[in-house]
Amino acid sequence: DGYVWGRGAVDMKNLVAMELVVVRALAARARAAGLPALAGFVITTDAVHDRAEAVAASRGQWARLSEDGRQALVVRSSSAIEDTTASSMAGRFTTVVGVTGWDDYVAAVDRVCESAEFVARTEALPLSAVPIAVIIGAAPRMIG
Repeated sequence: DGYVWGRGAVDMKNLVAMELVVVRALAARARAAGLPALAGFVITTDAVHDRAEAVAASRGQWARLSEDGRQALVVRSSSAIEDTTASSMAGRFTTVVGVTGWDDYVAAVDRVCESAEFVARTEALPLSAVPIAVIIGAAPRMIG
């Protein structure tokens, strides 16, 4: 489908998705070496323009990763304007922790995407100047 990274297809026209393929390979190497690497998937910068379709397309990924809502997730941003030489944008984009259930997941993706809209408004930038992908990962399980 080109919208969701993980076990599904990758939109190879999207630079963020291409970079995530490298991250996926590094995570696989870490796991092979016995190091921890959290599972996850990404809704690409291209896909967030049709958020409803992208979220619907990610339902299978969400179900597997969250164990149908039993495992908490972290939903966060990844923007090309973060961590640049001009600005870190620290704290400007939303991260939602402890996401359980489908409705909470949909709302969390919306909140992360809306944070890019907020940054665009407050920085007087067109929304196209604030590309954002949404990273969905398993919340770390605490060892106690």
